[in-house]
Amino acid sequence: MVRSSATIGNPKAVVISHGAYMSRARGMHGIDLRADDVLYTGLSLTHINAQGTLRIGLTAGLPIVISRKFSKRQLWPICRKLTAPRSISEA
Repeated sequence: MVRSSATIGNPKAVVISHGAYMSRARGMHGIDLRADDVLYTGLSLTHINAQGTLRIGLTAGLPIVISRKFSKRQLWPICRKLTAPRSISEA
C-alpha cells in the first residue's frame, strides 16, 4: 500500500503491487530523458506523482530536486535555476 495525499479530500491508502509501482517508473523512460536532466517536484513525497518522480530519478540515475513547499509563483524561477525545462509530474 502507498499513501496518497489525495489532491482533494483526506489522504488515503492505495493498494498497488510492487511490480505495478515500479513499472510506472520504467514506462516514463519513454519521454526521452537525457543524462543532464534534473527532475523536479514541488509536491510532497506523500503524493503519488512526487513518488513517481523519485522512482524515475532513482531508476534512471538522475538528480532529483524536491521543494520543501510548492510555490506557484516560484515554479519557473526554480526550474530555470536548475535548468530543468520540464517537470516529470506534469508530463
